Amino acid sequence: MKIEKLSLNKITDLLIISLPIAYLLGSPFINIILVIGSIIFLINSNNYNEWKWLKIYWVRIFLFFWFYLILNSFFATDIFNAFRASFSLIRFLLFSLLISYYGFKIFSLTKVINFWKLILLIVLIDIFIQFIFGYNSIGLPKHGPRYSGFFGNELVAGCYIFKLSAPIIGLLYYKIFFNFQNKVEFINSIAFCLFSLFICLITGERMNFLLFSGLAIFLAIIIFLFKKKFKSLFLFIISVVFTLFILLVSSEAVKSRYFDMINIVKNFDQSTYGKLFSSGYRLWVKNPFFGVGVKNFRVECDVQLTDILPENPAQLCSSHPHNLYLELLSETGVIGTTIFIILFFVYFRGLLSQKIFDLSKKKNCIMISCIISSLLIIWPIGTAGSFYTTWNGSFLWVQIGIINYLFYRKNISL
Repeated sequence: MKIEKLSLNKITDLLIISLPIAYLLGSPFINIILVIGSIIFLINSNNYNEWKWLKIYWVRIFLFFWFYLILNSFFATDIFNAFRASFSLIRFLLFSLLISYYGFKIFSLTKVINFWKLILLIVLIDIFIQFIFGYNSIGLPKHGPRYSGFFGNELVAGCYIFKLSAPIIGLLYYKIFFNFQNKVEFINSIAFCLFSLFICLITGERMNFLLFSGLAIFLAIIIFLFKKKFKSLFLFIISVVFTLFILLVSSEAVKSRYFDMINIVKNFDQSTYGKLFSSGYRLWVKNPFFGVGVKNFRVECDVQLTDILPENPAQLCSSHPHNLYLELLSETGVIGTTIFIILFFVYFRGLLSQKIFDLSKKKNCIMISCIISSLLIIWPIGTAGSFYTTWNGSFLWVQIGIINYLFYRKNISL
């Protein structure tokens, strides 16, 4: 039995540590990890009769949300896709709980984060090569003012940097603000943060750059407030504004793309995002209580909104409305959206304790960073990928798994 448990622990940590590579390889590889991890979690729960997680309040709300989506899928036009996306959502919860209960027993969290940092650094350098020469290290070209590196035609490098970096930034900030005796490590940590910020900027993914900047700034503000360094906080804000301005004007193509955001905001209703947001809202108004079913926005948008723009309804439609809450409203209705909001309200409320703000502890720096990142991911204002897809959804639940591990587990190995 001990050998079996040791083997499962090794597989669990190998799955966790290999996540950044799986994201580079694509959704099928991420799904393999999520499914294997979910199975291991259920095996462990059965073998050691550890079913206490079923009594956790937020887990029960998630399961209720899951059952609601499955039931609702039978009333959708495209039942197959609605049911498939709804049912498979359970893998996010189970993998998150796997990290919480059984993660980091072979490889410590610090070792895992350092490996993730190494993979992220390789990605950052590859994009920088593409920025300088027009082609990355394996010959993939840039996309106009956009740089995607290893991701090729998939313009998701900025998303990768932001969503993968939360535990990394937390560890680096701990080294910068609380463990700066080693000057080389101190300088390297600052350089990595700035380099990550620059590369995220040049990917051209404006929302992910803003979110990444928000993560870096909010975490620093919380640390300065904890240390009561109010003058340093003021100098930090000035330095950040100046640094972001320098980064922004580093390339005419990049500057043009980001300044274009001003035009989008001024004429939001006429922009692509404005039209998609409008479609999501109007589709919800037509289906207020239950929505049209998960993954059915793409089906019902063209059918139900033809009265809005009869000559070309397709330009108002896409696979999803590119906003998390408009996607929830249009596909799950006010009932599903309310359950979703209650789920995360209950979850994050349970984390708000005085002990997590003692940022002189390494685990708390990492945990606060992941909490900030998770809140930014579910922030209602802004564009977002589909919540149900493997790529977008799994990042959030991996972070929640790390948060739970740091918050609830005792005698953890860092």
